Amino acid sequence: MSTSQELITIFDRISQRIEVGSDSLIVLNKILQKRGEIEEKIADLLRSCIPDKYDKTDPILNAICENITVQANMHAKFSSEVKGRITIPLSRFSTTNQEKKKQLQNSVSRLKSQIQSVQKSHDNAVKDLENAKAKLPTLPPNKQPAQQQQIQKLAIQVKNKSEDVNKTIMKLHQASIPSLHTDFSEFDSQRLQKMQQSVASLASLIKFIDESDGKQAMILSTKIANFDGADRSQRYVTRAFDPHSTTLNDETDMYVYAIENYNSEDPSDLQFVRGDKIKVLQQHNSGWWDGECNGKRGLFPRTFVYIRNGAEKAKSETIGAVFLCNRDFNGSSGGEIKLLSGDLVFVDSHIGNKCSGQNLRTRVRGYFPMDVLESKIK
Repeated sequence: MSTSQELITIFDRISQRIEVGSDSLIVLNKILQKRGEIEEKIADLLRSCIPDKYDKTDPILNAICENITVQANMHAKFSSEVKGRITIPLSRFSTTNQEKKKQLQNSVSRLKSQIQSVQKSHDNAVKDLENAKAKLPTLPPNKQPAQQQQIQKLAIQVKNKSEDVNKTIMKLHQASIPSLHTDFSEFDSQRLQKMQQSVASLASLIKFIDESDGKQAMILSTKIANFDGADRSQRYVTRAFDPHSTTLNDETDMYVYAIENYNSEDPSDLQFVRGDKIKVLQQHNSGWWDGECNGKRGLFPRTFVYIRNGAEKAKSETIGAVFLCNRDFNGSSGGEIKLLSGDLVFVDSHIGNKCSGQNLRTRVRGYFPMDVLESKIK
């Protein structure tokens, strides 16, 4: 069983841990709140980089402005997530923690006062006994018997006070210490777990924004690397010196159609399935074009799409039937397939006189003119 001084030491340790731990919780919340505010400022600073007016037809300016906009949105989302997922819940927990802290500190203070009170009473009794013993030799012989009787009484008081101390210690061990141990363990564990959870959530957000920054850097790098400045300049100069040209810039409403599915693990690529309609945003001599499809934007290989002359604005009509080919077709243009008279052809759809489908003999897919087809096979 512990001594009174050992109990007082335990109570002091608990009290200090409660105080320091609660302060650490408050400090962490302030740090996280500040981090969220900084991310919001970063988002605002990034947005301020983009001028109100600039040439939106310039692909280089568009690429950098899009990159900055995406980064600004990511940092704004980071700030919002820090607030919604971390600091607000942590502030609520901190409020509850402060209430539990007061209750625990009051319990510790009360128990410490109990043991200090009986120990002080015992120490005073011991002091009185020692003083009486020290006084005995200084008294004349006729007064020493009375002093000895006083010493005996004080010795009994010391014994009684010592028993009071032991009873108090035993009572604390049996009734108060176990519940204090449970309450303190729960209090400290919950605080540490909440702090750990909050920092882990921040780490997850940091990882997300770092990965997103890397992804956006790769997308920007790919766009710029595949941008053919010399080719674009040459096309502009050619149109500028052509009196019949109606526009100096590349067509902004040019559409192409996918010949085959295109899948890629590169996040900067545009994935699509056969038959998808793709809006071409930029053309490059490298053979990789920039386009939009199904609400997504990215790069795709020119060889996977079919282009009609001029800007494609017509809608494709779904057919989904088998036709007989009535003459040979060599398919010399990009994306066109070879047909022989008598071939059976499954037609997916057509746009004007151009059909998209599969030669059932060769299993090759591509484009061919409608006028090579004779009749529908039922």
